[in-house]
Amino acid sequence: MRVIFVADRFYPLIGGGEKYVLSIASGLAERGHDVHVLTSSVPGRPQLEVLRCGLKVLRIKPIFHVRDIPILPLLKFVSSDAEIIHISGPSLNEDVICPFLKALNHKVVSTYHADFIMENMLVTTYYVMKAHLTYRFVDKIIVTTVRYAEILKRRGVPSEKISVIPIGVNEEIFKPAKNEERVLLRERYGIKGKIVLFVGGFDRKHAYKHPEILLKSFKSLIEDKKFAEARLIMVGGGELIKYYQKFSEGLGISKRVSFLGRVSMDHLVNLYKMADIFVLPSPLPSEGFGMTALEAMASGCPVIVTRACGCSEIIRKEKSGIIVKPWSTSELKDAMATLLLDEDLRRKLAYNGRMAIEKIYNWKRIVDRVEQLYEGLVEESEDSACCS
Repeated sequence: MRVIFVADRFYPLIGGGEKYVLSIASGLAERGHDVHVLTSSVPGRPQLEVLRCGLKVLRIKPIFHVRDIPILPLLKFVSSDAEIIHISGPSLNEDVICPFLKALNHKVVSTYHADFIMENMLVTTYYVMKAHLTYRFVDKIIVTTVRYAEILKRRGVPSEKISVIPIGVNEEIFKPAKNEERVLLRERYGIKGKIVLFVGGFDRKHAYKHPEILLKSFKSLIEDKKFAEARLIMVGGGELIKYYQKFSEGLGISKRVSFLGRVSMDHLVNLYKMADIFVLPSPLPSEGFGMTALEAMASGCPVIVTRACGCSEIIRKEKSGIIVKPWSTSELKDAMATLLLDEDLRRKLAYNGRMAIEKIYNWKRIVDRVEQLYEGLVEESEDSACCS
């Protein structure tokens, strides 16, 4: 099968959307499919690159940008023999290209990751219009949560067009540490107390994660002497790191908070293994899923997320963490205290999370489901050709 992915941004960038496309596209390429990714150019990377799995990446110079969104001249790069064109959205590029792809009889799939900046009425109106206009020209829409399936249905997208396929994680990379390994890691890193871990971007694009909520909650937590040695580790890069460092200084907790910036994969894996709890404080539905919560679950680390996070559906279903009210620093502080004090509960939630990853939320099973969706569309196309 010949598949073309369209993504505004792609590897070596490491956001959730970029990881999603890389994981599914490379998984399909490893199965022998002819898979290409069309994306925007990245300084220092070649225009055409073939990754080790056989995935072909074509980086295209944008015509212009709308704010920070690259608008790409995609049509001249879309091969006429592509059986499936899969767009990682929501994206302005899909609004431009989808009507033309439909006119050329391509089978088009779009992944609708999230509504971004939903508190902005103008942007919300855009998403409503997208459902009525752009998605008329799309054959299937993948959403990663039931919540977004219901949102699209309310906006008029036919239910038969929508498939709920969650996000996965690499269970071989992210896995729990044995007790001895965990002790050795903590000795190597010089850590004695409990560890609260956050992983996310500290840039304007990811401002909806609002890490300041976690910082405020952590301040309240460590005012209790029972958590005198607890440490908050913040992982992620971006232009706002200095702002959040000063924010923690203003709270008087800078000696208990470590901002590590971007870290290597090996380092990240070790941090998940050492952490006692993982927190995703995002209070807005712009956190369409929250892939880092799955990475924590795979690593045997219980999680705390808000109801606004898309992954809260999975946390609730799999009983792998605690779900708190968005914006509530008191609920978040209480949830952290509960888990840090109750080792048996942490073990139970960690076990549930790891089992869920092994059975359902790993990339092999997710790629299986995407591949089956493609095959169904190709069969429809062949049946239609036979009847015409």
